[in-house]
Amino acid sequence: MNSLPQWTAELTDTFVTGEDQLGVEGAAQGYQQWLIPGIITTTDRARYYSFYAWVLHRFINLPDSSRLLKDFRGSFYKRHEVALILGAFSHHKDREIIGGLVGSGINNFKVRRWWKADDPVSLDVDYFVNKLGGFGQYYLTAMQAMGIVGTNEHPTWVYPLTPRGEALAQAYQQSISQSTYAQKLA
Repeated sequence: MNSLPQWTAELTDTFVTGEDQLGVEGAAQGYQQWLIPGIITTTDRARYYSFYAWVLHRFINLPDSSRLLKDFRGSFYKRHEVALILGAFSHHKDREIIGGLVGSGINNFKVRRWWKADDPVSLDVDYFVNKLGGFGQYYLTAMQAMGIVGTNEHPTWVYPLTPRGEALAQAYQQSISQSTYAQKLA
């Protein structure tokens, strides 16, 4: 009898590209953060640190913000990340397919179809299984290790920014302040 673990059947009808079916990615990231805090190897988009700090800053500082994690990871967060993804795709729409973008996967093809349509693109599309998108999947642990995001005082509250995170969010806001996107948000 073989004492090694055995797969009895392939999970073909529940498999989604990009998911960590065995949970090894989370463990690997934990060890990696111990060895080299703040550095992640699952994505090459270092600029997302400032983007995610800015999204948290916007949510926390809205006049009517509940500051609850459940409200942050709803349409508020999703729309900001989808807008970033669409902006990156639009920059590459007449060039080669962009890779390594959070939530991109098959979205490369979806987005190219959207640009051929006359209708505006909704920011309410499903693009990522994780409710906290790329932030929850890749960046949260690294941002905590780097001192950009603090830990929750209460499990239902949104992640707080540290003074370093606040400075990063404000720098990002300044860098996009002249964009049409930022002006429409104001």
